[in-house]
Amino acid sequence: MIWFVTSLIAATVPLVLAVDRYVPRRGGRFWISWTFALVAWSGIVTHTLHERHLDRLEWIAFGIVAASVGCLVAIDLAVKRLPLAISYGSLAVTISFLVVSWRSEWSGIGGAAIGAVSMFAIAWTLSRVRTGIGRGDVHLSPLLGLAVGWFDPWSVLIAWFFTLLVGGLVSAILLGSRRVTRRSTIPYGPFLALGAAVAISLVS
Repeated sequence: MIWFVTSLIAATVPLVLAVDRYVPRRGGRFWISWTFALVAWSGIVTHTLHERHLDRLEWIAFGIVAASVGCLVAIDLAVKRLPLAISYGSLAVTISFLVVSWRSEWSGIGGAAIGAVSMFAIAWTLSRVRTGIGRGDVHLSPLLGLAVGWFDPWSVLIAWFFTLLVGGLVSAILLGSRRVTRRSTIPYGPFLALGAAVAISLVS
């Protein structure tokens, strides 16, 4: 766990420094959403990770994912963008640590590759129809798919089930309360992050 926290903090520092480029005018609400997303995602995921007895490099990899998820959710809520530089930069670093830590189980790098590709493929397909999935969501999906697939690539389907379920419910509530219209853009990054966290937490 100490390695998770250490990498979480270490990865958060450059993200904080880089966020000026994407959210130049940010207030307390931005930092609250970042902190909430980071703590919530980390709490859900580390409960499962602790039971899996991961090694040091795996803890570091998932700390990087958690830091990136918190940052991306906050940016998406603030400006409805998911920067590709953060999504793919985090993906590259995470892959590096997971490849080095791989212990030859199929649920390792093979499952992670399938998870990343399948998560991306589903996101791309959904983005072609009117589901609310945007370009940034498509490019965030491999990072989340990698994390889910490291344990069980089939859990990508669970991640998408909860993503679409919660996303649909929230959208319906916002539409019903007239806080948004059918032409409004609703940030889908938080729903993707939640779906991935739930899928990881349900891995047996």
